[in-house]
Amino acid sequence: CCGRWIMKVALINPAARGAKYSVEPLGLGYIAGYLEQNGIDVMIIDQVAGDNINRQVDVYKPDIVGIACRPDIIGISSMTPLVIDAYRIADTCRRKGILTVMGGPHPSAMPEEALEHADVVVVGEGEKAMLDIVKDGISSGIVSRPYVENIDELPLPARHLMKQEFYLHTASKLKMFTLAFLGSSLPSVKSASILTSRGCPFHCIFCHNSLRQSPVRFHGVARVLDEIRQLKTGYGVEAMTFLDDNFLANKPRAEEICRKITAEKLDVLWSCVTSAQFIDRRTATMIKDAGCRQVNFGCESGSQRILDVLEKSATVEQNREAIRICKEAGILVAASFMIGNPTETVEDVRLTQRFIFETQPEEFYVNITTPYPGTKLWESCNKKLRKPLKWGDFYRGSLQVYPFSPFDKAELGKLFLETILVKPVASSSDWKSALRYPGESVGWFLRHPLTAVKIILGRYVMKNKKSNTRNADVMENRARGFSAGGGA
Repeated sequence: CCGRWIMKVALINPAARGAKYSVEPLGLGYIAGYLEQNGIDVMIIDQVAGDNINRQVDVYKPDIVGIACRPDIIGISSMTPLVIDAYRIADTCRRKGILTVMGGPHPSAMPEEALEHADVVVVGEGEKAMLDIVKDGISSGIVSRPYVENIDELPLPARHLMKQEFYLHTASKLKMFTLAFLGSSLPSVKSASILTSRGCPFHCIFCHNSLRQSPVRFHGVARVLDEIRQLKTGYGVEAMTFLDDNFLANKPRAEEICRKITAEKLDVLWSCVTSAQFIDRRTATMIKDAGCRQVNFGCESGSQRILDVLEKSATVEQNREAIRICKEAGILVAASFMIGNPTETVEDVRLTQRFIFETQPEEFYVNITTPYPGTKLWESCNKKLRKPLKWGDFYRGSLQVYPFSPFDKAELGKLFLETILVKPVASSSDWKSALRYPGESVGWFLRHPLTAVKIILGRYVMKNKKSNTRNADVMENRARGFSAGGGA
């Protein structure tokens, strides 16, 4: 990157079928920040935020200076549900004669497959690998570098290279799950995501952490507070989601973060993901005082036998108690569940349905258990496959029957519908977002049919403006009560 040679790197965030994700491409942001720190000219091309990849790539190709010019390097990150689109982009970039690198969860798990579409495939964390590809002129093969032991050595993600303004206002388009506590005020509140650790101390068989060799690593308290301040002062963020696999896994660190947020009066509302065994009354009170308004639990099943099969760390009773404690503290609970698990029976699914009804999480989501490449579940499933899986079927939890599922497609579909129709007594008031984005909110409508019909009739059939305004005000006041910490 000196003399007459020019090196420019473009990192691409692919989209699929017009999906608008609410989460900033933080993985690419970390790589971009690390490359910039080492003197590399880098940009992020974000298809999710509306960037035209072909046009952006052509514009970013460097002009020839002097006798010779290094080609661009394109880096593309992809998860399994988006990999078909990512491969299509990679094929296009290679046809343009640009060195093309692929990384992320899917290429890391299926590097040989990814090499059919890219010149270089990065397995594992991307910061050091991408820098070596640029500096050392690596142009082919599979590249893997040791994980970053002290992640505080990495700069903050390069949000200045992202379409940050786009992401501040798009949370309601998909991730109502992580920011449900904002209710109907969600579209008007600036929200962001933050990642303060890497990895998880547990190894559930369906999670990418189940085969990961690197240990869980945490950003220090000072670093976390720096990023929160940046989001507030630089972008006006009022609410955020901690995207850590398990935010409370390091309790002393979490307590110090909460103390600092409270002491500095940062006045930010937030949600996090954690495991039930890390929740007790003292912890619930602590995080509530620091601005936490929602905790997301991966409960997965109401059957202890199935939790054991999935190698979950928390028990059914721990999940039940954690939900109760959070609700008593005035913290909204969002819980996710899976059906179609290995060895699962109809009775196991009934236990899950009963658990949902009895614990009444304010938000709950049901998914079909899916064997993502790079997990223990995939290793088991892959041995039983008669033909390769279609990666496009992984998009948005397509209703697929995998070799480990004891149900046929008709039975699985029936059980899935029954489960998403379990109606807790306490229901979400996020009806405005559901109306705006019904494709992302079918479960909400199915769980609250009477409310949905009333809203639709009042808003679109009766066309009684005065009545609409009055009803909307009532619903919005309830939702705002949640965002202010009113609880269920």
